[in-house]
Amino acid sequence: MKMHKLMTLAAALTVSAMAGNTPAATLYWDTNGATAGVGGTGTWDTSTTANWSTVAAGNVTTGLWNQVGGQDIAYIPNVSTVTVSGTVNANQVQLEGAAAIGVTDFTVQGGTINMTGASPTIMRLNAPGGLNGTRTFSSNLTGSNGLTYSGNGDIDIAGNNSYTGTTVLNMTGRLDLLSVNAIPATSLVNAAIGIPRIRPGASGITFAGLTGTASVQGQGGGGAILNLDSSSASPISYTGAFGGPRINIVKKGSYTQVLGGTGANAFSAAPTVSVQAGTLALAKTAGVDAIQDAAITLTGGSLRLDANNQINNSADMTLSGGTFNLNGKSETLDVASLTANSILDFGTLAGNSTLLFSSLTRTGGILTVANWDGMFLPGGGGNDQFRVTSLPSMTVLSNIQFSPTAVYPVGFLPGARAINFGTYFELVPTIPEPAGLAILGLGALIPLARRRK
Repeated sequence: MKMHKLMTLAAALTVSAMAGNTPAATLYWDTNGATAGVGGTGTWDTSTTANWSTVAAGNVTTGLWNQVGGQDIAYIPNVSTVTVSGTVNANQVQLEGAAAIGVTDFTVQGGTINMTGASPTIMRLNAPGGLNGTRTFSSNLTGSNGLTYSGNGDIDIAGNNSYTGTTVLNMTGRLDLLSVNAIPATSLVNAAIGIPRIRPGASGITFAGLTGTASVQGQGGGGAILNLDSSSASPISYTGAFGGPRINIVKKGSYTQVLGGTGANAFSAAPTVSVQAGTLALAKTAGVDAIQDAAITLTGGSLRLDANNQINNSADMTLSGGTFNLNGKSETLDVASLTANSILDFGTLAGNSTLLFSSLTRTGGILTVANWDGMFLPGGGGNDQFRVTSLPSMTVLSNIQFSPTAVYPVGFLPGARAINFGTYFELVPTIPEPAGLAILGLGALIPLARRRK
C-alpha cells in the first residue's frame, strides 16, 4: 500500500511538471563551451548543439536546450547571432543589448520558437542599442497564449509569426514591425507602453483591433498601411495617439474601432483613412483631431462622430458607398466628393448637428440624408443644418434625397434647395411628397418642421 501511494505521488508530480508548474530555469546562450564568456554565433536546437550554460558567467560545460514543460527562459546576450533549427519551446526570450550606438546587439533568425507558458514574453534588457545597432528577431513565433514584449530597449520583428492571442506592448523602447506578419493578423494589439512602429509595405500590417494608450507610429519615409480588421462583438477602444511618419489607416471587419483619448493624432504628413466595413468611431475630446488633414474615403461601413469636431477642417471626404454618421454632433471639412450611393446620417434625435463642407461635388450616385431634423420652410435653420461654402451645381442638388423621419413621415421629393446665407449655403429638402401636402396642408408644415421645442 505504501509503495502504491509513493508511485501515485510520483506520477502526480510528473503530470504537474508536464503541465508547466515546474519553476522556470534560465539558460544562457554560450558557444564557448566551458570557457568563461557568454554569447557568440551558433545554432539553437533541441538535440544536437550544446550551446547553453546554466550559469551567467559561462564558465561551466555547456549543454543542450532543456525545455521540460516548455518553461525555460532563453537568455541571449549582446553580440550574439542565434540560428534556430527546427522548432524549440520557450517561455521567455531575454535579449541583452549594449548602450553604445553602432554596437551589434543580437540576431535571432531561422526556425520556429513556440512560445509556451501562461505569459509568453520577449524581453529586451539594458539600454537600447542605438539606431545603428542590429537587434533583429526574425525567427517565426508560434503559441496559443498571446505574446508580451517588455523591457527597456528596441527590437526589430521580422518573422512570419502565427501565434494566437493578444499582443501586449509593455516596453519603454520601440518595437519595429518589419514584416506583414510581424504581428499575426488575428491578434488584438494592446499598446500599453512603448512605441510600435510600422514599416511601409505594399499590403501593410493587420491588427485585430487596437487598444492601449501608447503612441503608434510609422517608420522610415512614411506611407505604412495599418489594417484594423476584427469581428469582435464588442467595441475596441484605443486612447493613445498616432504620430511620426504617416500611417494610412484602413478600417475593415464588422467591429467598432474607437479612437479616443485627449491627444491629437498627428502624423508628419497627411495620411489616408479608408472605412470599408464596420464602424470607425471618433471619440477624442471635442476639438481634438482624431483625423488630421487627411484624404478620407468611405466605401462601406460607417465613420461615426462620438464628439464634436473630430476631423481637421482641411480634410477631404470621398463618399463612395459608406455612411458618414454625425450622431448628433457637428463637424467641418474641406471638399466632399460623391462618387457612389452613400448616406449622410444626422443621427440621434437628441443632437443638434451642423455639417459644413467647403464644397460638394459629384461624379456618380445619390446622397441620402437620413435623420435630418432641420427646417425647409420658410428659410432653413432648425436643429440640423447641412451647409456648404460654395454653391453646388444643379446636378449635385438633384441627386440629394432627404429620407422620411418621424417628423416628416411622408418624405420628400428628390432633390435639394440651396438657401443663401451669405457666407454659406444651407441645403434643405425641396417639398414633401404631394400626398403629404394633401394630408397635412401646407400651413401645418412649418410647426411640424421642429421636432423639439
